[in-house]
Amino acid sequence: MLTTLGVSPLPSGIPGEAVNLKLWQFGFNRLHDLPEVLVQGHERAYLTWLFQTKSTRNYAIDPAAVDELSGCSLLPARPAPGSNGTAPLSVPKGSLRRKSARKLRLTMPVLALGGGDRLGDGLRAAVAKIGDHVEGVATPGSGHFLPEEAPDEFTTAVLAFWQKNP
Repeated sequence: MLTTLGVSPLPSGIPGEAVNLKLWQFGFNRLHDLPEVLVQGHERAYLTWLFQTKSTRNYAIDPAAVDELSGCSLLPARPAPGSNGTAPLSVPKGSLRRKSARKLRLTMPVLALGGGDRLGDGLRAAVAKIGDHVEGVATPGSGHFLPEEAPDEFTTAVLAFWQKNP
């Protein structure tokens, strides 16, 4: 079984549809070359599907922004759109890297923001396992793309956190 380097393990076995829609990109983006082959030339369709599937307020993601992101992914040496560099985050269970990561603690203040319709309070709960000062905000009615779907709530949460933690 593979787990993420972070604090949330990936489920073992074949996940159900709801879990698969949440996590499929971790396995997909760990594949060598295949994501680039499948997405190249189809960036707009890929990103549109991604935004429609992982957002609640999908109307908040402007088509012009999708066009801009689609164009950016054509640059050389860029990861596949949506990969977020997830490939290096997966390590074999029991590896030295994972064991040493368990010993690390986040001692600085940490703000964990999650869309209420996706991660909810789960992100704060996961980060709290390794952080000493973790605050969390789950924004109701929003999905994976919190800054785009709930910009006012996102900005308010970040500014309030910075004010408390200069």
